[in-house]
Amino acid sequence: MRDRLIELLNKKYDHFCDQCGVNKDSHYTDSLADYLLANGVIVPPVVAGDKVYRIVDMSKTACRCFVTEETVEKYTVVYKNILGNYNLIPFDDFGKTVFLTKEEAEAALRKEGEKNDK
Repeated sequence: MRDRLIELLNKKYDHFCDQCGVNKDSHYTDSLADYLLANGVIVPPVVAGDKVYRIVDMSKTACRCFVTEETVEKYTVVYKNILGNYNLIPFDDFGKTVFLTKEEAEAALRKEGEKNDK
């Protein structure tokens, strides 16, 4: 969450520095991110319109899901599956069973397969 917040702040800060001729200080965005997170800011791992890959069964393949909205009050992301049903993904599932790219999801499946072969 912190890395994504710093990335977003840097994008805005870079634009501000370019427009106003201010020298960039990367410690500023790091400190601001820490301050915001310490005071309850929640940064969803995706935004509406993003595609994610969700592993439903570790022995199968990853299915692509379309993120329809974010629900940050419950620390979840709402997505629509290929059948048109709406489901919830807890933020904690990102990097475990939900991935931002197909390659990340397939790598997790391979790793799990190697674990099961032992």
